[in-house]
Amino acid sequence: MATPHLNGIAALLKTSHRDWSPAAIKSAIVTTSTTVNSRGDPLTDANGGTTAGYFATGAGQVDPPRTDDPGLIYDLKANDYITYMCSIRYTDVQVTAVSRRAVKRADFPRSLPAGLNYPTFSLSLGAGGQIAVSRSVTNVGCASSIYLAEVNAPPGVSVTVSPPCSPSPR
Repeated sequence: MATPHLNGIAALLKTSHRDWSPAAIKSAIVTTSTTVNSRGDPLTDANGGTTAGYFATGAGQVDPPRTDDPGLIYDLKANDYITYMCSIRYTDVQVTAVSRRAVKRADFPRSLPAGLNYPTFSLSLGAGGQIAVSRSVTNVGCASSIYLAEVNAPPGVSVTVSPPCSPSPR
């Protein structure tokens, strides 16, 4: 039942934010989801009632009223998706079929799959490996808003936010 509910939420968002792309709408839904239920308890796994892990919760439980004012969004354009498909080695024929326009992979920059401007990351690092991944956000909230990055890195992983953020003086 998630799909019809999310489609309804996306349709409502599109009525209040007509200029938002599908990626911006998805970003608002993903970034405003929560990992707690309406009572404030952690989401549980369906088979056993234990606290659900990342793979069971996905982005979490959707909070429809919050989606209308997410503060920041991650947006994408058509060429971003084409670059992504090329980076995961879709053929020219496959990318052309999906994008509905003639595409040659050689015409698009080489990119890591993790380079898609999306609100989540999935990385594979070897021992001692490093990878630089960028994300860009757009403020769709109050113009005078201040946002701080909060990083919950898994053990053994170091994360740097650039430019560094610090609270502004009050």
